[in-house]
Amino acid sequence: MADIALRFQKDMVVLDGAMATLLIAEDIDPEMPGILLNVMEPELITEIHKRYLAAGAQALTTNSFTGNRPMLASDGLEDQLVELNRLAVRLAKACKPEHVLADVGPCGLLPDPADACSLTEIIDIYAEQIEVLASEQPDAILIESMVSIHDACAALQAAKSVTDLPVFVSISFDAENKMPFTGTDPAAAASILEAAGADVIGVNCGSGTSGLDEILSQMAEASNLPLLVQPRIGPPPATGSPASKSPDLVLPDPASTSSSARPPKQHPRSEPQGSRRFIETPDDMAEAAWLYRQLGAQFIGSCCGSRPSFTAAIYGTVGSLDVVTAGRPEYTGSPKQIQSGQETKL
Repeated sequence: MADIALRFQKDMVVLDGAMATLLIAEDIDPEMPGILLNVMEPELITEIHKRYLAAGAQALTTNSFTGNRPMLASDGLEDQLVELNRLAVRLAKACKPEHVLADVGPCGLLPDPADACSLTEIIDIYAEQIEVLASEQPDAILIESMVSIHDACAALQAAKSVTDLPVFVSISFDAENKMPFTGTDPAAAASILEAAGADVIGVNCGSGTSGLDEILSQMAEASNLPLLVQPRIGPPPATGSPASKSPDLVLPDPASTSSSARPPKQHPRSEPQGSRRFIETPDDMAEAAWLYRQLGAQFIGSCCGSRPSFTAAIYGTVGSLDVVTAGRPEYTGSPKQIQSGQETKL
């Protein structure tokens, strides 16, 4: 596979979309941990990867979102951590995409920046999973759906401690464009992650294709790093509706959440979501992809509720184009500097 860092700030890269939406269409039990399918239904995981490839995806995301020890332990799978994560990368690589991004989601524990023991424990949790994923030689590590800047930085630090692969970090913001558990705004998050050594930063999930443009714009103004965006296809259910109680919700209501609360256990990439209705179309995704590129995004995919038709819409709109860098801070990192986390900044 080609070195993905050689493409930074050059040509557009189309990412895949949701895994869970296609799993539910295959009548997979909603109680089944998505990552377990790497062992139980590897042909199905491979087939879904291939559908996204056929639609134009240039980078596949591994089925490893809940592959850290606390998440696996909640399903009694902690003794399979190595096998499940290795298989996740192998199944994606077997499809021969241009690039494979090894997926890492929140561990469900929020670090206390004032407590060195807490922070060290969480860094070790992420490092354990990321080291296994990196041993299978994906193109990059994708840390996504982070709702605490402290947690995002802990995962980033863990990745940098165990691998030289590029590290992508993607944030999920609430309806007020803040990180739910720390109140961090997009510009601050971008600046913090760049200073912490991220190679690519971005935003995923959210409230639909139209909800991420302002977030992306703020991140683009605050950082010169390559940008990633993966919108949820349609808004989340209204608070209080039956569907809002689904365990796949990623964004809690800060007004009703204590600072010591945990992030949700699951994410729609790993958990089928049969109760949701997604109202956006591939045409909506195509329009959004064009706008995201104009705002400086290089890596564009889709999140909850998406299907290969949305990937095809992205590819058909921006897949053959170059990155728009006008109006952004100049990016001067060489590929080797990028991979070592030592970008040159103006």
